[in-house]
Amino acid sequence: MFRFALLLLPAWLAAAVPAHVAPPPGPALSRVAPAPVAPLPAPSVQGLRGDYYNGRNFEQKVLSRVDQRLDFDWQPGEPVGPGINQQAFSVRWTGKLYAPSEGTYNFIANTDNGVRVWVDGKLLIAEWHVHTLNTFRKETRLAAGRYYDLKIEYTNYMGPAVFRLAWEYPEEGTATSGLPHYTPEDVIPAKYLSTQPPPDQAAVSTAAAVTPSRTGHPGGGNGLLGEYFRGEYFGEKVFSRIDRKIDFRWEGSPGPDIFDTDFSVRWTGKLLAPADGKYKFTVNVNDGARLWVGGKLVLDEWRLEPGRQYQTEIELQGGSYYDIKLEYFNGPQLGVMQLSWESPENRVSLFGLELYASPEIVPSKYLYSPPLPQRPRTATPVVAKAKDTPVRKTPAPDRATAGMPIGLSGNKAEKKGDKAPQAAVVRAETPPVAAGKRAEAEKAAAPRETATFEALEPGKAVVLEEVLFEQSQYRLLPSSYDQLDKLANTLQKYPRLSIEVAGHTDNVGDPRLNQALSEHRALVVTHYLQRKGVAEGRIRARGYGGTRPVAPNDTETQRARNRRVEFTVQTN
Repeated sequence: MFRFALLLLPAWLAAAVPAHVAPPPGPALSRVAPAPVAPLPAPSVQGLRGDYYNGRNFEQKVLSRVDQRLDFDWQPGEPVGPGINQQAFSVRWTGKLYAPSEGTYNFIANTDNGVRVWVDGKLLIAEWHVHTLNTFRKETRLAAGRYYDLKIEYTNYMGPAVFRLAWEYPEEGTATSGLPHYTPEDVIPAKYLSTQPPPDQAAVSTAAAVTPSRTGHPGGGNGLLGEYFRGEYFGEKVFSRIDRKIDFRWEGSPGPDIFDTDFSVRWTGKLLAPADGKYKFTVNVNDGARLWVGGKLVLDEWRLEPGRQYQTEIELQGGSYYDIKLEYFNGPQLGVMQLSWESPENRVSLFGLELYASPEIVPSKYLYSPPLPQRPRTATPVVAKAKDTPVRKTPAPDRATAGMPIGLSGNKAEKKGDKAPQAAVVRAETPPVAAGKRAEAEKAAAPRETATFEALEPGKAVVLEEVLFEQSQYRLLPSSYDQLDKLANTLQKYPRLSIEVAGHTDNVGDPRLNQALSEHRALVVTHYLQRKGVAEGRIRARGYGGTRPVAPNDTETQRARNRRVEFTVQTN
């Protein structure tokens, strides 16, 4: 397919856009997060697709086949495949790689000539030159239970042809216990390789049919509703506004009372498809993004990854409106978030060729959002105060604490009321009404009593009943902060205390995923305490999965008791 800039096309090829049309009526848009995705299924076809070429740089394709293991040692005279010239050939293997555990993977290529290895679109090994038998290693971090794009290229020049792709990865349950233990080096097994995306990820990489919400006419959109939060996972909502386009390269703060790093945004509204056909959406982002169209998650790249572009294609019906939701988070660097598309509206057939416009930021005329609620205006009460009475000033947010990220997930929302004690106010005679209001204000502003855990017994676990997470996730719910602050206060009050934070799950589902989930939840709590000033060496995080139940797993009520986080005072 050829692509040309739309400006190169004659004027008669450009589609006219009607004038302003009112946005469609409809119910309020949902703000509910999507249900957690089930564990990915096993691939239907194991192995990688191998495309074999004559020539050292893929000059002439000869055959394609599925290779279950990349472990080859073709000696002189041994056939590589029908029609393959062993003295000068090249191979390109493509498919998906499944990561069975969370952590750093070590990829090992053993080859006698040129090799290149890409994982998740990143070029890890680039040794595209003639050399004798050699071994190349490269590490990258992968998340458990995900399929990643995998591409390997190999070229041979004279003599034997040797190629072997192996790996080492962290064993289950060792991510938080000091240095991780790795599996022995081994050729990547076929069960972790797939020639096609598994069903749960098909919508991300291929066209996905979605259902429109209503029909309408092009033009007249006002943009999307943007909700801005402190912290990398929607910790404390700061403000809302209508953003006409998603085209941001923030050189500083995205808005008032929010920092230029460690924030998140959720955009919601309606998307109007101007024409029938396939739409290619492109997200240019620093750091993570997720996109839903028509209620379907079509792009999921929620990770700390600066300066990347991600694409997905979906089929839409012209003249139909679709629910759209775009979530974004920015980590420690300046933020970038741009949503572009290639629309069939700008596609024409000319002399048997399909011509597309270059990608463009999704125009605001195709984006709709409900009006923001108006805040009621109230008169500011005037309270009489004596001369020379100090004026209280609201302290600015503390950049070291407000909305900072917590390790692998979640955010620490700044708690209203945990401010430093205010300066004393000089008392003066005031009218009775003003005095009453002043007393109420002083009572509200008084620092709360610091809560701590007392009568702790070394070796006895204390369950944090109020520390809760999103279902099947390791993202803290805001209701957890009070009890975690209580634990942080305890550790600050008793500086010689050290604890183990333990995560537990029920026994439903894959034990490997339960183990990883319990470890991550313990880590999230640990990082929260560290953000509160507790030294890293005083906390040990452990995950036990479903191996230490406190109740039978035969009912949901009992299983809920087993899904817990607890801490234990260490005896040493």
